[in-house]
Amino acid sequence: MKEKIISKGLIILAVFFIPIFITTTLTDFRKSPIHNQDTMVTIHYSDGEVQIPLESYLIGVVAAEMPVFFEDEALKAQAVTARTYTMKRYNKDPNIVFTKDIQNYYSDKELEEVWGVNDYAFYYSKIRDAVEETNGQVIIYQDELIDAVFHSTSIGRTRSAMELWGQDIPYLQGAESLEDINAPTYLHQYTFAFKEFQDKILQFDSKIVFSKELPSEIQIIERNKEGYILSVQVGNKIYTGEEFRKIFDIASSNFTISFVEDSVNLVCKGYGHGVGMSQYGAEAFANMGKGYQEILQHYYKDVTIIALHEIKEQ
Repeated sequence: MKEKIISKGLIILAVFFIPIFITTTLTDFRKSPIHNQDTMVTIHYSDGEVQIPLESYLIGVVAAEMPVFFEDEALKAQAVTARTYTMKRYNKDPNIVFTKDIQNYYSDKELEEVWGVNDYAFYYSKIRDAVEETNGQVIIYQDELIDAVFHSTSIGRTRSAMELWGQDIPYLQGAESLEDINAPTYLHQYTFAFKEFQDKILQFDSKIVFSKELPSEIQIIERNKEGYILSVQVGNKIYTGEEFRKIFDIASSNFTISFVEDSVNLVCKGYGHGVGMSQYGAEAFANMGKGYQEILQHYYKDVTIIALHEIKEQ
């Protein structure tokens, strides 16, 4: 259950890096060796499907999921979560076709478009190093791969799986992530005209009925102590906070609602579902000098970082 949590704007920020002159050609660069290429995964593209080595696939995943300007140790943490997330699903079904709905991914061509031809080699090298330097490493809990979910930005503390999904997963407990409140993705504000608001929810649920003026038709039913919406009533229907978030494509289910003239205003704290590793929290810990293993063991409780082949040998 993965979040698509990094906005295009964050990736575009990479252009502010000073250009680096690299003599390696792009062709040579892509052909440079990377280990642990025995596992092949199937990727879906708009023009068909293709099989590529796991570790090569992960370069495109990390590049799509985390801003390239993040610290190396944060990128390494992302690489390990991505590898774990991928292999958990692959082990369940070796014939799985990975789409961008399952896990975001950029092809080489897409990365050249995002980063630009001049910066591509430098940024590719940075992401590739994060994958290479964690080669084959995955996260396990009691000898099994974990469900390495993550999100962009917490509200200063991550959520437990029990809180969000009603399932007690020992390694997905809440963890402090205090520096997240300073992240550029911590606060988001949205404004919807009344008609736009109604149109969006009707697209999701055509059976909803509005019997009164819109402001009186929206009511927060339950909110937890951290501010996350557990249930909200709109018209004659009740939705979870996460359902509401997806309907309106807002940053998180930790939000407040206000009305100004003929508009609905939403202010969100955090970005994503809030469970597992916070990417901006990982970046903050990396800036403090924490290594990727320490970062991962902070967000995923009582886990072990292990080489993938060691699991196969058990």
